[in-house]
Amino acid sequence: MQRHHHESLRQRKQTERAKMDAVRSAARVADLLVATVDSGVQELYINEKRIELEARALLATIAWYRKQTDQWLAATNAINCLEGNWRF
Repeated sequence: MQRHHHESLRQRKQTERAKMDAVRSAARVADLLVATVDSGVQELYINEKRIELEARALLATIAWYRKQTDQWLAATNAINCLEGNWRF
């Protein structure tokens, strides 16, 4: 009877150790998953900011070319008007 009791205690301790190991392993897996997802999210955030900066730079360039084109068109129209006034 006493032998059975000791065997039962040993089994219980072994089961508890296995449970604790499983909990630690699950926590480690969860930590690794969170770290992986976080690094992916961080990379996406960095890419998003880079794209935003590139889009702003592109919009500024477009605005500059639009202004330049408007100035050229105004100058061309002025020249055309002057030529029309010089004709006899």
